[in-house]
Amino acid sequence: MIPLRPLGVGEILDGAVSTMRTHWRTVLGISLTVAVVIEVIVVLLQGLVLDTSTDALDDPSATLSELGDALADAMISSGALFVITLIGTVVATALLTTVTSRAVLGRQVTAREAWGTPARRS
Repeated sequence: MIPLRPLGVGEILDGAVSTMRTHWRTVLGISLTVAVVIEVIVVLLQGLVLDTSTDALDDPSATLSELGDALADAMISSGALFVITLIGTVVATALLTTVTSRAVLGRQVTAREAWGTPARRS
């Protein structure tokens, strides 16, 4: 699917689209599963664990200490959500890289095989 020589942007995009069209079930399954799991974790974390009370930011009579505490809470919440999203992106990238590398070699790969390959290498 992808020639083993220096590639132009068009060839890279064509190879990516061809891989997605050929292995759409695996690519969609991996992407959708990782996205749903990450979003469920984010929603649960925001709803149950993280205190995102930013009422002080809307209150014109809030003291500087209250504003600082509200801003710190918002930054911690944003940082935690960023880290979780980053981990999900890394996992999805590792799995999709396995699918793409096998496609370059002309082999089929299932989602289960894609999940097993990065896990064995780490």
